[in-house]
Amino acid sequence: MEPLLPQMHHHLPPAQITTLALATKFTFDVHLPADAPANSTGRPTHLEVSVLEAIDEPGRKGWRVAWRTDGAAGGIPTWLLRAERTQEFLEVQGEGGRVETEYVCWETFYGPLARVVRVAVGGKVVGGLGLGWRG
Repeated sequence: MEPLLPQMHHHLPPAQITTLALATKFTFDVHLPADAPANSTGRPTHLEVSVLEAIDEPGRKGWRVAWRTDGAAGGIPTWLLRAERTQEFLEVQGEGGRVETEYVCWETFYGPLARVVRVAVGGKVVGGLGLGWRG
């Protein structure tokens, strides 16, 4: 399937948007704590893909994808708080020479409320990042 053009996404129902492209806008339900029951209600967070690039460096091959909060879609004003989550999927040699994927993820908060986020929910955010690689 070819990536959808970002400007077309507003014409499609959410279930039909299956490929991320640079500048794709989407909504992600944030659950804190991240291991909350499946039937719990998350907080809808409006995001935009900010980085989508191949990593092709000596000893590092893979993909990097990042998304940031989309202040234009509502929620907390970006001058108060912005966030960006970066994920890398890197090819590594596993046992017996088998090719495996190393997953690296981090989230960065910007703005006057960044310190408040760290104190109030920082541990929960870190725990949620770990759930991505634990399954």
